[in-house]
Formats: sequence, C-alpha cells, structure tokens
Amino acid sequence: MKNHGFLHPEVSYLLSSLGHTDTVMICDAGFPIPQGANLIHLAVTKNLPTVLEVAALLKQEIVFEEVRIAEETKTVNSSLYTKVREKFAKQKWVEIPMRQFLTSQCYAYIRTGDVSPYANIQLVSASGVEAYYRKFLDE
Repeated sequence: MKNHGFLHPEVSYLLSSLGHTDTVMICDAGFPIPQGANLIHLAVTKNLPTVLEVAALLKQEIVFEEVRIAEETKTVNSSLYTKVREKFAKQKWVEIPMRQFLTSQCYAYIRTGDVSPYANIQLVSASGVEAYYRKFLDE
C-alpha cells in the first residue's frame, strides 16, 4: 500500500502521467470547470483542503517550472498570493487577468474546499531531464 505523498488514486495517477508543460489547475470550491475537463474533486468541507495545502503536496512530488495566478489575487487575496509566491520562489511567475484565467485550458483540474476569493493557481510541469529541473528544487 502506498504510504506517502498523495494517497488519492486519481491524483496519484495524474501526477504519474504529467509531461513537460502540462498544466494543473488547483482551484477553489466555486471555480467553473469546463465541461468534459479532467476534474478531480478533493473538497471535503469548507477550506478542507485549501489550495495552498494541495499545491504544497504537489510540489513534493512533481517539479513545476511555472506558476500562473490571476492578477487580481495580489489585491483581493494578498495573503494567498504571498504564500504561493514564497512556496514557489524558484519558479517562473506569471500573472494573467482573471478573465483569461477562467478560459485557460488545463491538463487537469483539482477542486479543493478553499472558499477564499481568487484561490486558484496553475502549475506547469517541468521537463523530466534532471539537468533542467534541478534549478526548480528547494535543496
């Protein structure tokens, strides 16, 4: 039996199937998911789990080269913005308007129980070539 990392079977499968530049959206409880999208529900109850908790767990298993966040998050949810910025300090940081964020096509969506405003981030997976991805690791 798997006893570390993500134990949720759908998330575990998702992580093992990611390729270079695949984008995973970690979204709040109310984010509109495109019809037919690859969606994994992790929400248990209000704020369980949060977007930041899921992002931190994903980062332990996958190397991400880029983080995308809605521009509006910086002012509307500055606490989350700052924490994500700190957690992903080595990754490229991209801020895009929420309207564009809402229409982004992602490889998969992970819905959390987060109910804070603008609690959505996109993580872009890095190449599997060790010489490339080592620069994104916290060592």
